[in-house]
Amino acid sequence: MAFPIEKVPIMLQEEGFACFEYAYEHFRNDDLKGTMTSRMKNVSDLVSTLSIEPSQMHAPYGDLDLQLGSADKAVQMKGMEKSKEWLKYASILRVKVLVFHTAWNKKSEGLSKEEQVAQDKAVNREVFADIGKFGGEVGVKVAVENRLEGGFGSKPCDMLDIVLADPDHLGVCLDTGHANVNGLGSGQFVRELGKHLIATHIHDNDGRTDLHLLPYMGNIHWPDFFRAIEEAPYRGPLIIEIPGYETDERLCLNRMKLTKRLLSSVFLI
Repeated sequence: MAFPIEKVPIMLQEEGFACFEYAYEHFRNDDLKGTMTSRMKNVSDLVSTLSIEPSQMHAPYGDLDLQLGSADKAVQMKGMEKSKEWLKYASILRVKVLVFHTAWNKKSEGLSKEEQVAQDKAVNREVFADIGKFGGEVGVKVAVENRLEGGFGSKPCDMLDIVLADPDHLGVCLDTGHANVNGLGSGQFVRELGKHLIATHIHDNDGRTDLHLLPYMGNIHWPDFFRAIEEAPYRGPLIIEIPGYETDERLCLNRMKLTKRLLSSVFLI
């Protein structure tokens, strides 16, 4: 169980943060129980009384990635319906950007690497063009996040292939940790995405494992990333994606304080 979302925006505001992302983990139980709508309304009413901005939200992942990438059209349609449902939730919460993982399907039997990439590209362009259009109808941008696992969806050119299916409603969420595990520099990633970068997940690792460390605690070349961000057209928030460790309030608060002190000197907050 994640730390209660009703407390998090208040704590973040008190620590001087200007914006935050709603994590899927905060709503997983409600999603399973079918109580999302009432929970969303209560959270939205609470946050509307604060000055902190809910700039991003993370859609479900894992099962949803596989549904969207499924060759079974009934399964894929179920994933599409789930995606649109979450865009409605994001609208209720007054969130500007909803972040999705790419549609994912394990390697199909008999396909070459090139054929697999072509298939993955076609599926992602198809499903996200539809999802992005619906996002436009409810006033929420769709950001597709670069994958951790490698293969299609892990490189800047893959992400551009997807979002150019509907650049008015789609963009990219750069996950710096995922890029690093795939041997890609986050600064160069920013430069290649250009105006299509619309959301961020900022964290560090050792280049091998998705550790979700604070910046400067791994081996990402942060000065290059910050230079790229300064020069980029992106003017959105830089969202720090590090764990708060379940329901321990003191651990969460200490991590907030450490993040603020460490990063305030590099203009992230």
